[in-house]
Amino acid sequence: MASPRFGIKYEEITDKGVWIRTKEGERKLIEGDTVMIIEKDEKNDDLYKALQGKVPELYLIGDAQEDENAWFDGAVHQGARTAIGL
Repeated sequence: MASPRFGIKYEEITDKGVWIRTKEGERKLIEGDTVMIIEKDEKNDDLYKALQGKVPELYLIGDAQEDENAWFDGAVHQGARTAIGL
């Protein structure tokens, strides 16, 4: 798996962490005891569309938006800000 945004390639997950290959070709270990794989998925607003008109308030956040930067802002932060705004 590669991350073109940062120019690195993920090579291996071990009990010590994640081995990557940098854009310069150097192999490095990112140490950690827990690894989460998070990818940008395609927009999916099916639930939002299904609930429109059936609930008093409805908010579209995270990857369900078409906004390219939604992944950077993060659905958790968007959800927290939306909740605070209520």
